[in-house]
Amino acid sequence: MSHNDQWSDEDIRAAFFKMMATLGLWVSWLMITLLWGIGKDWAFFDSGISTWQHIIFYLWLVGTLPVVIWITVTKIWKG
Repeated sequence: MSHNDQWSDEDIRAAFFKMMATLGLWVSWLMITLLWGIGKDWAFFDSGISTWQHIIFYLWLVGTLPVVIWITVTKIWKG
C-alpha cells in the first residue's frame, strides 16, 4: 500500500468482519478443546483415566487444528 492509498469504508468493514470471524472461530475451537481437555482431564496423563480417552482427545487436537487453520486461511481471508 503506497502512501497515497486510502481505505474505503467497505474495505475497513470487510477487514473488520474477517477479523471478527477469525477471532470467533479460534476462540470457539480453543474453548471446546480446553474445556474438553482440561475440564475432563483428558489432556493429562496422570489423571487416572483410560488411554483411549487420551488418544481420542489428542486425535481431536491434531485433527482439527489443520482444519481450523485451513478455514481461516482459505474461507475467511481469501474468500
